[in-house]
Amino acid sequence: MQLPPREVCAECRVRAADFVEVGPKGEVRYMDIVYYAMPDPLTGVARETPYGSIFVLLDGCKGNETLTHFIRKDQIEKIQLGWNEKKGTRVRPVWEENRIADIWDIKYFEIDE
Repeated sequence: MQLPPREVCAECRVRAADFVEVGPKGEVRYMDIVYYAMPDPLTGVARETPYGSIFVLLDGCKGNETLTHFIRKDQIEKIQLGWNEKKGTRVRPVWEENRIADIWDIKYFEIDE
């Protein structure tokens, strides 16, 4: 399994014809806390800072097949990272009310208590 999904495996170069559903919950493997408001190149709008950019290892994935997204702002300080065999904080996605079938259907992730 690879995230993002690919037609050919990036490691062994074999055709990947079987797709497996993963997630939607997972564990945080890495997080960046961003204090500088960088404007979106398409809209010119900058995100409110600080915000947490997280790398989530979704259930069903392995190794470094993480999904990058955002953590709920008020939970940034509560996140514990998972390194190698150590388990990180469990998170779940918060979905937009009207989905359009892209990555932004997920508003952000929050701690799964």
